[in-house]
Amino acid sequence: RSNGATLTVIAEEFEMIVDGISDSKPTRKMSVNDHPTVDEYYTVVIEGEDRAYRYYVYEEGSKVYVEVPYLSFRYAVS
Repeated sequence: RSNGATLTVIAEEFEMIVDGISDSKPTRKMSVNDHPTVDEYYTVVIEGEDRAYRYYVYEEGSKVYVEVPYLSFRYAVS
């Protein structure tokens, strides 16, 4: 489970994270929780000028899911 720790990533790692989120495909599941219901997940927060964008990333089965709270589930092929 996410423990709230701050992780500093280098530019190349950040680009891979953003590309993974951007390239994810929509699923038919809707997010109805503040955070994922799985035991282990990562929280990705991207700070914009006007707001912060929060994504949760976790693995379930053979897929990696990117979840936007209360909006959608999306998955990225791992």
